[in-house]
Amino acid sequence: MLHRCRGEIASLGLILGLLLTIPSLPVRAAEKCKLDRLAVLPVTMDGLRPTVETQINGSPALFTLDSGAFWSMITPASAQQYRLRVDSNRLPGLYLQGVGGRTDVAVTMVKTFTVFNVAFRNMDFIVGGSEPGRGTVGLLGQNLLRFTDIEYDLAQGTVTLFKPED
Repeated sequence: MLHRCRGEIASLGLILGLLLTIPSLPVRAAEKCKLDRLAVLPVTMDGLRPTVETQINGSPALFTLDSGAFWSMITPASAQQYRLRVDSNRLPGLYLQGVGGRTDVAVTMVKTFTVFNVAFRNMDFIVGGSEPGRGTVGLLGQNLLRFTDIEYDLAQGTVTLFKPED
């Protein structure tokens, strides 16, 4: 029993020794990693919701910034308000399911979607669900947010976009 215990203590010592050298690896990697700041963007907090001013085909539209949404969405009422063509046949069988239940969705394409002073052409949105917050027409999700590293400083009302330098 004592021999086995000594072996376990030796193994534990080896593991601890390895663990103590690991923190230096990320530090060395961090020294080489540089980020290029692309933009500092304004965000307005509505309670706990970060909102962003955008334009749909030149008309003002307020969206909720949602880093947890896999795709940007617009409500059916907003699609109608902005006179967007809704296509329920493009993604047959697509639905969303959440706490409130399940809902079928459709797709719309916005000819010019402007956010953070950048115009995106022919951008697809999922159409479905309910209003995400007071006065917002939808959610901005990962199809827009995944292209950069993002720092959310919601207390200061900013989102900073970064790109790792090569």
